[in-house]
Amino acid sequence: MNWYAYVGNNPAVWVDPEGLWGKEVHRRWTRQQACGAGFSHDETQLMAAAAEEIDNVWTAGGQPHFGDHLAYARAAAHYGADLWAQGRQDEALRWFGYGAHAVQDSYAHGGISQGEHIVTSTGNKLTKGRAFPFEDPRHSRALARASREHTGRYLRWIRKVLLAEDAG
Repeated sequence: MNWYAYVGNNPAVWVDPEGLWGKEVHRRWTRQQACGAGFSHDETQLMAAAAEEIDNVWTAGGQPHFGDHLAYARAAAHYGADLWAQGRQDEALRWFGYGAHAVQDSYAHGGISQGEHIVTSTGNKLTKGRAFPFEDPRHSRALARASREHTGRYLRWIRKVLLAEDAG
């Protein structure tokens, strides 16, 4: 395994200290997939910033890193659609970004609990040898591809289904 290539040939920016992906990945993938889903440049930028910033804040609904990521993503999409219908588009776009982050984390965090995440990220061996798929760089590319594709489906669904209801 080429560890330099694993961090995108840029170890100063693309670090992976916890066996996950770098924080910028959320911004980049959300921006790319939102653009492909037909959102405007400004809408895309708001969603992408929110997808990255959620790693640094606690929201009223809790941080979407642990538990049922996809349930959080669906709830964020519906909440965002309600905000959109009220004319609060900027807030809605942030929630769509939070949901995109949760979709991505459903792959990155591999369904582990918060306690298991803390144990593995601190190097504690209390996991009794349990291996998580994201810890193996051989699986990282496939997980990344699946995560990007799922993010695209999620954002296209928001654009075509939830926001189409607003137009109709």
